[in-house]
Amino acid sequence: MAYAYIGFGSNLGDRFSYINQALEQLSETEGVSLTQVSSLYETEPVEDKAQDPFLNGVVAIETSLSP
Repeated sequence: MAYAYIGFGSNLGDRFSYINQALEQLSETEGVSLTQVSSLYETEPVEDKAQDPFLNGVVAIETSLSP
């Protein structure tokens, strides 16, 4: 098994719901096991300040899939 960390974020629409849906789909993927999910952090956009704030986080996974 390999370990990986995936950074994620959203700044469109229902950000929280989109992130939860993505994590649920990832957890349902054969060969992937979520081992930890970070707290969510709201951050301001870096370059294009006209965007909405982001919700960001990281998920740790264990996987039998190849890179």
